[in-house]
Amino acid sequence: MPMTDVFMRMLWKGVLFCGIALIARLLWGPDAAMVLIIGLVLLILGRQALAAQRLKDWVGDMRLDNAPRLGDWWDELGSRIYRNLKLYERQQQMLSNSLLGFRNAAHALPDGVITVNPQLQINWCNETAETHFGLRSGRDSGQIITNLVRDPDFVGFIKA
Repeated sequence: MPMTDVFMRMLWKGVLFCGIALIARLLWGPDAAMVLIIGLVLLILGRQALAAQRLKDWVGDMRLDNAPRLGDWWDELGSRIYRNLKLYERQQQMLSNSLLGFRNAAHALPDGVITVNPQLQINWCNETAETHFGLRSGRDSGQIITNLVRDPDFVGFIKA
């Protein structure tokens, strides 16, 4: 919902409140009109607080299957969060599929494959690399490769 729509709705509610206050003043006097307006304002604030709490609870849980209906402009905010979450989940699935494809391809290679981060910590290795270097992917993940593979030619190569 564009900001102008939000402003126009707020303006309309203000005009409506003034009309209600004027009618209440004419019918019951100024004190009754003030009580009525304060009651309406508290009702609206309570509704906004409830919507904010529902949104907060949902954002804390972040499951797509329980997105709340919030009302007013809160629905726009909730739907934007929902769309971004849906996009994030699709991207995560694509990354997982790509990683699985990479690992399957690397396992099929006859050569040993070891992936390391810039600090030379092992991220992953295929079975051939495990056999050649005496590594275990699960056990050695996060270890600095030059602490585990100490062959001088290899250490010189990896540091270059």
